[in-house]
Amino acid sequence: MSTKNVVDLFTLEEHRILSEWLEIEPDAEGTLPPIEDALRRLGFEDDPGLPYSNVHAAVAFIVLEPVEKRLPQWSIVDENDEIQFARDYRPKELIPARRAAMLPQYLFTLNWADSGPGFSWPGAYYTTWVPLYERFVVTYSADTPEVWGYADIAIGQFDAKEGLKDGSQRIIIEDWRMQRDECSQERWGYLFGTGLVDEAEAKAWADEVWGE
Repeated sequence: MSTKNVVDLFTLEEHRILSEWLEIEPDAEGTLPPIEDALRRLGFEDDPGLPYSNVHAAVAFIVLEPVEKRLPQWSIVDENDEIQFARDYRPKELIPARRAAMLPQYLFTLNWADSGPGFSWPGAYYTTWVPLYERFVVTYSADTPEVWGYADIAIGQFDAKEGLKDGSQRIIIEDWRMQRDECSQERWGYLFGTGLVDEAEAKAWADEVWGE
């Protein structure tokens, strides 16, 4: 019977990845592994490249752990009548026993488009406060890794002075503009659900990027 790894909040690998991406000195006791080793141990060896790297994906993996089963999930029934999922969930025995937990805040879920009956392209946004590093991290979660190489991506970070909603708005608008300019992304279609950001606010943010 295996014993769970007990940590105050983050493992040494997670400290390495968070400190690298946030560009903040790691707040950890012990020797941190090189970033390449930390990524490999968490399963993020492959780097899809720009605009989001495997470090962006690993950061999202870390901060979204408490809500991973609420994130968008694509599935299909194969020829053997078995359900195949695009998103893998980590086994419980591999989740460290943490003495404290993060609380990702749900913002909203959009649908980029419907490419056919029953074929949508959802994306969920969360903002998570990261203790020890004292930063908010904004994440985007698709239902499949098909587009960006990984389903979950950390798209930006900000400090508490900016405020949760204001900082989230700035990061998401900047990301949408990047996708519009570099990937020719068109405006999203509609919302599947809302949290801290309501439909009127989300549409107003989109207006800033794509116009009315």
